[in-house]
Amino acid sequence: MTYHVARNPERARDYVATSVRTMIVSGLLCLPLAFVFAKYLSDGRDARESAFQILALVLPVAFVAASFTFALQATRIDLWNWVRFSQPFVWFMVLVPLAYFGGVSLTHLMWIYLSSVVLQFGIALWFCKKTSLLRGRYEGKFLRPMLVYGLSHLASTLPAGLIRQLDVLFLAVFVSASQVGHYAVAVAYASLSFPLAAAVGSVLFPRQARLGSPNRTLRRSVFLVSLATMLCMVPMILVAPFLLPLVFGDDFSASVSILWFLFPSLLALSANQVCGDLLRGMGKPQSVAWATWISLVVLVVLLFFLVPSSGIRGAAISTSIAQVVACGTLMFLLFRKNSGVLEEGANL
Repeated sequence: MTYHVARNPERARDYVATSVRTMIVSGLLCLPLAFVFAKYLSDGRDARESAFQILALVLPVAFVAASFTFALQATRIDLWNWVRFSQPFVWFMVLVPLAYFGGVSLTHLMWIYLSSVVLQFGIALWFCKKTSLLRGRYEGKFLRPMLVYGLSHLASTLPAGLIRQLDVLFLAVFVSASQVGHYAVAVAYASLSFPLAAAVGSVLFPRQARLGSPNRTLRRSVFLVSLATMLCMVPMILVAPFLLPLVFGDDFSASVSILWFLFPSLLALSANQVCGDLLRGMGKPQSVAWATWISLVVLVVLLFFLVPSSGIRGAAISTSIAQVVACGTLMFLLFRKNSGVLEEGANL
């Protein structure tokens, strides 16, 4: 949605209308399946089944809300930020007082979540009305390119999700629970610098789609984000020997040594985020998918050989090498001459 609205602003309303109708159908088709899974996952417990059924109701609302939300990313990034912020904010502001004063059951938790998603949907709809993104026409010819782009993007998110979890899964098999805990704390601490790259990528993606051919200003953002991540990470690592034991206890001092092995991974991951968003903005989500799958294969091979012999240090080294391989692949795809990236475009 973001790519097509940014690329074709004059047909933005028609893209939104086409996406909304498609998402309504998709949400209604998924709803019966969600109720079946709710019954299966509840394991015969009525309260749990009711909670999962409420969660299933989120699907059609979230599907349609996504059309409005990501159309705003392409047109008004400030309003998009407010929409994204609204759901977790409402969730937190309602949940914390209820939990403090009276306790919250699983069913209550799901109702609060559903209510927060409905509110987010309403805010996104209102902002789209303010920005003249409503009252478009359904265009069947838009459906195929939207599906092709979406499926190509999905092909990169699936291996990316595996990459984020695979190291911990391998460690759970080969090392003790305490070492898995040390590694998880180190990864969580190191990841505190990643939102910077994610924020920059969210802005660059629709701008790149509007420009078509990337310019040198956008390409320099890869270097600048990596530099900013490094400037954030170095002080974090230097204070980690004092901060981590203070927050988690002396037993987690072992997490500190892992940070240096994760350092290349975080630098590469930040560059990957920006490179990936620029390639998506160029209409090449399949290039991101190829790089991500190559990184996943490298990670699996390295984890298989290094974790049994080197434990959490081997997992950190494997993750860093895999992310650097992904970074090299994405940069090659982004900067190669026949991709048009050497052309000058308009500045930001």
